[in-house]
Amino acid sequence: MKIAAASAELWRYRSAEPITPSGIDTADLVVTTLHADDGTSGFGFSVTLVGDDDGPVAAARAALDRCVIGQPLRHPLALWRELADGFGRTACAAIDLALWDLHAIVLGVPIGVAMGGSPRRVPVYGSSSFKRGGDPEEAVATALVYLDRGARGVKVRAEGSDADAPLLEAVARSLAGRIELMIDANGRCDERAAERLLHDAAAVNACFVEEPLPPSEPDGYARLARTTPVPIATGENLRGSAEAAPYLSGHWCSLIQPDLTVMGGLSECLRTAQLAEQAGIATAPHFLPGVFVQLAAAVPNLTWLEDFVTVEPLFGRIPAMDSDGFMTLPALPGHGLEFAPGARSAFRIA
Repeated sequence: MKIAAASAELWRYRSAEPITPSGIDTADLVVTTLHADDGTSGFGFSVTLVGDDDGPVAAARAALDRCVIGQPLRHPLALWRELADGFGRTACAAIDLALWDLHAIVLGVPIGVAMGGSPRRVPVYGSSSFKRGGDPEEAVATALVYLDRGARGVKVRAEGSDADAPLLEAVARSLAGRIELMIDANGRCDERAAERLLHDAAAVNACFVEEPLPPSEPDGYARLARTTPVPIATGENLRGSAEAAPYLSGHWCSLIQPDLTVMGGLSECLRTAQLAEQAGIATAPHFLPGVFVQLAAAVPNLTWLEDFVTVEPLFGRIPAMDSDGFMTLPALPGHGLEFAPGARSAFRIA
């Protein structure tokens, strides 16, 4: 079987509400489609929240021309390094996901099964709508919405300031131990503020604190890891398993959080999660739970999926959290996703 044709498009989605706590309301997608010579097709995408750049789609087209079109259908893991060498992670991620989709469709199984796994339910925590610098009452209201929906946890935003403790205490009091409480500092703390935040997190029995330091400070993570009273999570800004490896081998974190686009696709997320498993470290991917439920089937140490709404409104078919706060691998070949009718015409940049 050969790839007879392929395409890469730039889509720009503007949300009616801010997507991120910093107020970003626009997401760019590189959407790739692969057509095999027997009529089978698969698609993939990557997501960047700071767009206005057509470089990744141009890179994706160049990669398709050079490495994919007219070539035999190869296993995604076999092709990943060739794609990642010189074309950029954003382009690579979109093509890699399309390759996994097509590969699994040919086998007639979900991607997670094609990766060597089996279906399982994975708990979901909610992090959408929590604002940076939000007041305690607003954070409590958002947390209770997730509690009512059945989420197994919530992740609030922290500033690394004196305002953190009362906010965390208010949310923890409202949850009363019924679900887990996570905290995300978005890399905004210096080491002194990070130590204070970790102390505040321990006081409310937090499940983990995400990015207490900027990702550019690995030595700081190493120092925090020696004394932290609560687990540290990081990884959404790490570009591949090579950058993640010191955090895993050094146990500088307790959870690694691969991002589909930053890593360069599911193949590298899989490699990173397998390294984490060998190190006894959990995996909790960065948003896109409808995609990462596939990885969860193949990676037993994947402990959480994150409900952080970004481009989900573009899809007509996508896995959703059930009323008990879990997500289950769909019984569909490939990734099982489907764009909503009219999405391409509404959001494709000509």
